[in-house]
Amino acid sequence: WLSLGLQALPSICWIPLALIWFGRYSEEAPILFVTTMGAIFATVVSVADGIRNVPPLLSRAGRTLGARGPRLYLSVLLPAALPGIVTGLKIGWSFAYRSLMAAELIVNAGGLGFLLQRDRDNGDADGVLATILIVLVIGIGIQGLLFTPLERKLQKLWGLSGS
Repeated sequence: WLSLGLQALPSICWIPLALIWFGRYSEEAPILFVTTMGAIFATVVSVADGIRNVPPLLSRAGRTLGARGPRLYLSVLLPAALPGIVTGLKIGWSFAYRSLMAAELIVNAGGLGFLLQRDRDNGDADGVLATILIVLVIGIGIQGLLFTPLERKLQKLWGLSGS
């Protein structure tokens, strides 16, 4: 229940604590902390759900065929849980990216969030829109270069695609 509760906490709430704990040592440490806290609980909950949703029949079938211990986990349960694990990583990535932007906006330590804040302070709507476009391109790029190929590979592995 703790992970689920902390998953619901907006990552921006961690910024004051991160600045108190790490702010005097570096500009990057508070941002890294907030980004991690923003992603870790959503990832853990989603990955755990993916593992928990593996049909018990698969485990029994693996044992019937002689799989025990690590072999059962590596040959049967892990492959069956992979779609849920990938979904958890995808959710974690999106939470981390949002947390990163929020932290950079507030901490003013550089990065795209800093550019958004600077352009807003200067009344530069074109600069804000250009930075939003960059943020969007990075998000779409990560999805297209990392998660889409991984999901296709899993679909093919599980016989869920035509190719």
